[in-house]
Amino acid sequence: MKLNYVGIVISRAMPKTAKVRVAKEKFHPVVKKYVTQYQNYMVQDDLNCNVGDAVTIQPCRPRSATKRFEIIKILSTANRMSPASEISKE
Repeated sequence: MKLNYVGIVISRAMPKTAKVRVAKEKFHPVVKKYVTQYQNYMVQDDLNCNVGDAVTIQPCRPRSATKRFEIIKILSTANRMSPASEISKE
């Protein structure tokens, strides 16, 4: 069974590639609090997601030197406003 991670797309600089940030909470033994740690993954993007989208990723065969994950589902899209809609509000 493959592990699935949920993260946010933070970059779309290359074609068919996205950078996804996954947050993991770990308990800190000295401070006695949960600390959020982030890990960035380079993923294969066949679904054409945008920056800010919440996605589910899973491991796959190596696609390149850095890509070891693929996007399997877009959970929610980012709320973006187009410049035309901003002008019409004024």
